[in-house]
Amino acid sequence: MKPVQMKFEVARERHQMVEVAAEAFTQKGEPEGGRSIWNAIIGADPQPGDTVMSEAVRVTMPTQYIPLLRARSGVAAAYAFEACAAFYDSSGDGFDCRAAATKAWEAFEERRKMADKVREGFGWDLSPSWESVRHVEEIAEGAGKLHKAMSRDVSRVPTDDPHEVKDVKVGGNLERLVGSEIAQLFTPGLSDAATIKLLEKRSIEYRMAGHSTASRGPLVICRDTSGSMHDVHGDRPATNGHPGRNTIATGCMVALTRVAHAGERMVRVVHFGTATTVSELKPGDCKAVLDATREWLGGGTKIGKALQVAVQQVGELEKLGYFGADIVLLTDGEDPQHAEMDAALNECAQRGIRLWTVAIECSIPDTSPIRWRAEKLIRVGATLEADVLAVLREAAENTVSPEEQAARAKAAN
Repeated sequence: MKPVQMKFEVARERHQMVEVAAEAFTQKGEPEGGRSIWNAIIGADPQPGDTVMSEAVRVTMPTQYIPLLRARSGVAAAYAFEACAAFYDSSGDGFDCRAAATKAWEAFEERRKMADKVREGFGWDLSPSWESVRHVEEIAEGAGKLHKAMSRDVSRVPTDDPHEVKDVKVGGNLERLVGSEIAQLFTPGLSDAATIKLLEKRSIEYRMAGHSTASRGPLVICRDTSGSMHDVHGDRPATNGHPGRNTIATGCMVALTRVAHAGERMVRVVHFGTATTVSELKPGDCKAVLDATREWLGGGTKIGKALQVAVQQVGELEKLGYFGADIVLLTDGEDPQHAEMDAALNECAQRGIRLWTVAIECSIPDTSPIRWRAEKLIRVGATLEADVLAVLREAAENTVSPEEQAARAKAAN
């Protein structure tokens, strides 16, 4: 069946760049604002009166782009249309139109490469990844590598049950099917039989050890945006292919958020320098994640204040019914105001909230509360070692029940 395609009028309403490009085509003498060019891009059938440029676009279009350009969102097609308008020369002949279309596809390919980094790094779908590449490419690349490294290996199965795979059994649980069964569901000639097996509960699935299901708490991340975190400062600036401190911290924030969102868990981020701001990141809210990556305050490193705000966020989440939150601190510095940090950490202990400290290219002294009172402290540098990834993954997964949180508080008191 032919895919549903976005009509030109709808694209002009939905994508500002299409409207702007259409006006440019009109000024250059292309009929109907480049309607036939849009139709060529999305694969609509040729029509009488199609222009030379639309034919050039069809002829030069790389075949690997076809599924991308025919997506219902129309986002990739909008960028292709914009590129065609940028290189179009109304005074040229058929040969010139082909040359212009070729240049447009080359520009589109550069955009596609960047969008792929964002999609892989942030875990976003087509629309936000294409719309956001100008701002987050480097962060997305780092976050993607970090998230991939943090993800469980293939011997573990994504499931609400936190226990290990024990063996396999016959059943019909789609979420626990072994890889070969999943492959058959999407293989022509085998899919019907595989579906029948699944419905009759005769498929091969993983058997999990244990039967209890633990709830998973939300996550509160304190992200240092003080002056020393800026990518042009610090011991190792963002040069020679190495990420800067803010890029590392932001990549960690995004990767941690992806792990939490995979379990449909809330995330709140406390951005801090001398002041603080808070971002609420709900599962599926791509714009909120992008906005959080852009937050920047500068100033000093007021960790104690950030922890106080983080504890307040834990309380607000509990009022909404989200229990078991832990706090992850991402910082490159030391706050000499230990009394303020101690006060916040005392409240954490009373309420069973754990602190996970991630030191970015710095050594936090033994006397600092964020070192000796943390559940764990790890140092992140230019490379991410296996033990670092394990701790980040443990913090992000945050499997804890309200009962366990109460037990922690009782033990601390």
